Order: sequence, then structure tokens, then C-alpha cells
Amino acid sequence: AFKKHPTIGPKKICLDSNRIGDEGCRTISEYLEDKRVEIELLSLSDNSRITLTGFQHIAKALAGRRRALRKLDVSRNNFGGNLLTPFVEAFSSDPDMIPDELDLTSSTSADTQSWRIFGKLLARRRFPMTAIRLGRNSISHIDLSAFVTAFNSRP
Repeated sequence: AFKKHPTIGPKKICLDSNRIGDEGCRTISEYLEDKRVEIELLSLSDNSRITLTGFQHIAKALAGRRRALRKLDVSRNNFGGNLLTPFVEAFSSDPDMIPDELDLTSSTSADTQSWRIFGKLLARRRFPMTAIRLGRNSISHIDLSAFVTAFNSRP
């Protein structure tokens, strides 16, 4: 018979409106890499000191987990660049590890090609997402068209 490993830590971690920065993201990612941690929600909204480097730590740790998060909220952060690139890099090997609910409101400046690649990645998920929030990202109609077309091209 299989032994179930005991779980540790809370199911939900909300660190909204703090100053955790990239080093805080590194600490969180080290915590998430522990296979006994079965977190369902991670919320890091309004942490203006998190850059793309910090988000890369988080995305990489989430992509390597046994079970996907239910919700990831990184809204209203000033990542200072294209958030979609590290996201796609982290989850490309297993898109099913992308959280079921994703909030990227006011978090990224991405070009049309990045939105297309992001849509293709989401289309590879075996199960539909519960929600994706992309408000206030200056998405043009061309970006939206590329994203939707790629997303609707499910294999």
C-alpha cells in the first residue's frame, strides 16, 4: 500500500500589498518546492517590488509541483516587462500545471506574438480554466485576436 506523505502549511497564502520583492519570491518558491506543501491559492497582488526575476522563481516552482494551484493572483504588480515569457517558459512542458484561475490584471506589457504563444499554451491544457483575468494590460484588438485564435486552436 502507498503511504500518503503528510502535508504541511496552509492551503492559502495571501501576501497582497506587501514589499516582498524578488527575494521574498525566492523564499516562497523554495517553500513551494517542498512536495509536502499542498497549497491551493497564492496571492501576490499589489507587490510593486516584484520584478520579472521574482515571478520567474514563482512560476518555475509552480510548474514543478505534483498538483496545480487552483488560483494564482499576481495582479497589479509592476513587473516591468513581458510577464508572459517566463510564464510560458515555466509551464511549456506541462500546461496542466497552470493554475485553474489566473489573475494577471494590470501586470504585463506584451506584444502580439507573446499573446499568441500564451493562447497556444493555454489551449494545450486538458481541462478548461475556471477564470482568466487580463484587465488593464493595454491589450489591443490585434493582441486579443491572436490570443483568442491561438486559444481556440485546441489540438
